Amino acid sequence: MRAGIDRLLHTANGLVSLAAFFTASGPVAAAGAGVAGLLSWRAILATPPAAPDLAAELARDMQAELDMRGVPADQHGLIADMIAATLPEPSTLIDAGLDPEHVLAQMETRL
Repeated sequence: MRAGIDRLLHTANGLVSLAAFFTASGPVAAAGAGVAGLLSWRAILATPPAAPDLAAELARDMQAELDMRGVPADQHGLIADMIAATLPEPSTLIDAGLDPEHVLAQMETRL
């Protein structure tokens, strides 16, 4: 979450710095705005996307849950296949109002 907020703030700062660079009243103001903007854009490009971290976290959580419930290791892939086969369409999520019970019921119908 923090990475997303940082990326948003750096983007805003980069855009404001760009505007300040082109409207600067002198070379020092232009240089200051240019440096601030470049630092923000560099930070944006260096920020890793959140999705791989989330995917890895979900995979670890799923592994721990399956191990805790005593699911044999050779069946772990089957669980992932069932989840992939029943993933709801975005329209289903919207129609369900993101209600987890309704989404799960829709997923169960696809098994």
